[in-house]
Amino acid sequence: MPRDGEDFAIKISLGMNKEMTSFKPEAGSPCGILDDSGRKKLLRITVNWGPNSFPSADKKTGESTSYSARNTGDRKIAELLVDCQRPDLAEKTKDKKMLAFQVTLFDNVGFSNRADISILTESAKRFTDLEGRLSCKNKVAYPAPDKVTLKTR
Repeated sequence: MPRDGEDFAIKISLGMNKEMTSFKPEAGSPCGILDDSGRKKLLRITVNWGPNSFPSADKKTGESTSYSARNTGDRKIAELLVDCQRPDLAEKTKDKKMLAFQVTLFDNVGFSNRADISILTESAKRFTDLEGRLSCKNKVAYPAPDKVTLKTR
């Protein structure tokens, strides 16, 4: 993933060869890749606290991650919710609902579900594993991409 002020270029082949370049990160969007024209976003990753809380059904089974995907027209939106316990980031409501760390991939390329899951997982790990950045009070475990059950909406 590029850091602020860095650009990179990669080549992919999905029945075509295209030069793609990243756009500079902005708040909440640490990574994005444009097509060679620089106009169409092929994929974009966003990170956020909430607005969702971690699903109670997954919490009951001891999971610390929850993956889902939905199609919207010609693109897929894949999402990862991470149960990163941060009491200081609970919703300011009477029951102080804990918000989940949310990583969303907007996929306009048509990657496989496993590729989307891999991208989401590696993106989330950059925030939760490295240098204690998110300071989760609980241990977050990421399953291998081929072990993930993807919920579709």
